Amino acid sequence: MSASLDPFASASKLDHGEVVGSSTQGRAITIHRGGADDCGPRVLLVGGQHGDESLARGAVNRFLQTVRATNRTIGVQLAAIADLNPDGHAARTRRNAAGIDLNRDHQRLHAVETRLLHQLVRRWRPDLIVDVHTYPSRRKHLLQRGWAYCHDVFLDLPNNPALPASMRRGKLNEGMHRVMDQLREEGFLADRYLLVRRSGRVRHSTADVVDARNQFALRYGIPVILVEGKQPRRAASSSARRRTRQALVRTLQHIVDWAAANGTGLAARPTTLADHPRVAVGCRYQPADAPARLLLEQVDSGQPKEVELPGRYTPTLRATQYARLPDAYAVPTALAGLNQLLAAHGFQSGSVASAPGHRPPRLVQQYMIENCVLSRRPDRAARQVSLATRSFRGSLAGYTCYGTDQRGGSCLAVLLEPNSKYGLARYGEYGLSLRPGDTYPILRCEG
Repeated sequence: MSASLDPFASASKLDHGEVVGSSTQGRAITIHRGGADDCGPRVLLVGGQHGDESLARGAVNRFLQTVRATNRTIGVQLAAIADLNPDGHAARTRRNAAGIDLNRDHQRLHAVETRLLHQLVRRWRPDLIVDVHTYPSRRKHLLQRGWAYCHDVFLDLPNNPALPASMRRGKLNEGMHRVMDQLREEGFLADRYLLVRRSGRVRHSTADVVDARNQFALRYGIPVILVEGKQPRRAASSSARRRTRQALVRTLQHIVDWAAANGTGLAARPTTLADHPRVAVGCRYQPADAPARLLLEQVDSGQPKEVELPGRYTPTLRATQYARLPDAYAVPTALAGLNQLLAAHGFQSGSVASAPGHRPPRLVQQYMIENCVLSRRPDRAARQVSLATRSFRGSLAGYTCYGTDQRGGSCLAVLLEPNSKYGLARYGEYGLSLRPGDTYPILRCEG
């Protein structure tokens, strides 16, 4: 991103876009901005994370065209990136040119495109992010039962258990249901995203922090609404594509209108998530008392029908493990990749070794891994992690400290605690291996 370019300068009318960065192969990534002049909530629309989701990308562009054509007052400060993955777009592939799924890269930030997006978010600090995608309506395990998804639009919200309850429910949840009601009144099929897994389990979106929905909410405290439009089959008529595009455009309009009417509540989010001494780092899906019911398309007739899904319905998450938030985490400076990742996420740090006259913290705590069960699947957290702790006073020379009192401090616990279900210890690249008898390299600091 050019240092001289200010993509978020005041603009009362929607502009025609400015280049804010480049993709892996050097293609331009463009942002559009406009709307209310330095007032009203800030809303960021993101489309095209997946290069093969042309309708998502097209819907953001069509929404912008509609705003320009009607010269409509939208009541928010608006920024929009319609195509975050221009390389995937050019190649008609889901992933970017480096083979990375951008919407599974918001934790590790391997891709230049996701790093750029995070830089923009930290710079502008939107009050709401709308992440626009399309979903495949025909899944093999559903087709075997004669069913297919039929909803024009699915919506969902962040659901990681470390998030404040107000973000998982409250006003944002009311807004999502309000938008769904408006879409239904206009004749569209809309509901909360509901996944029927191959195993038969029925649940809403994953609570993992690899995607934009959960990571932006956890790291920056920014509410995110996930929008998933129905991706028609290749052989579908042009009218099917028009219907999905129209449903997505109307969804964006309703979300922007809701944000304009609820700007005070959106802007009032906490500036830090480290308000509570305990952070949920483990969770379990909770079964519902009754099976899920969902409108599905009967493949033979093409007609929608409400179906009672036979699989176990687990709509909610219950936190099962907590970590007490320390004053800071100390990461060995030798773990360069981990420190680079935390810097890419915008965490402020300080090297204790470089502070003349620094006195050791009041208390330093170190974990020892007593036992754990490693997953056979790659990039999955270990289970049944049991820890012993050792406390001592001493120098932190050779460590970089990350205070948890900064914005998004509780995200550090989710990323760095050894027993975190969604932590960085599940990846082999950061030097945080979990094996019985190991000493965990990251220290917890008090004082």
